Amino acid sequence: MRGRGTLVLLVLFAVVAGYAYLVERKRLPAEEREAKAKVILALDPARISAVAFDYADSGVALERRGAGWELARLRPGAEAVRYAADESAVREVTAFFDELRAERVMVEADVDTAATGLADPWVRVRVAMGDTEHTLAVGAQNPTRSAYYARLDGGRAIALLATWTVDSNLKRTVASLRDRRLARFDPEAARRVE
Repeated sequence: MRGRGTLVLLVLFAVVAGYAYLVERKRLPAEEREAKAKVILALDPARISAVAFDYADSGVALERRGAGWELARLRPGAEAVRYAADESAVREVTAFFDELRAERVMVEADVDTAATGLADPWVRVRVAMGDTEHTLAVGAQNPTRSAYYARLDGGRAIALLATWTVDSNLKRTVASLRDRRLARFDPEAARRVE
């Protein structure tokens, strides 16, 4: 009798374990789908050819030039001032668009559009990759100040982007993107320093 009870418990355990496996197997792709749904833009940083930050009173543009990047300060009514761009700062900016994730994506009808600040965003970021260009408009912060309202390519969806990621990646100045090296040379080619 004892062996039969153990056998029944073993079969019952196998049935429960099999059921749990089947349920969890179906749940995992649903979680992956939800995570992918929050990705609002995915660009290959190596293929990005230009990034422009258009603020209300000025702008900053990055453009790929051969193997490096060039930075331009843009002001209304003034000629653009050009500088060499800091490669590590450019990598940070382009990596932001590698897999731009939203905290939440909402339909425009579900949001008080006046409160989003998207009618007059504080920054419009244009990202070019070959012949394709995307524009990310960033408006006001949400009431809890944990995220900014954003709209991609003038679409009807409104995304909430985390405050920390917007502040660290989209509040860019010429000083934060400019190459600060005094001299550029190949250290291996140097024979002596006087």
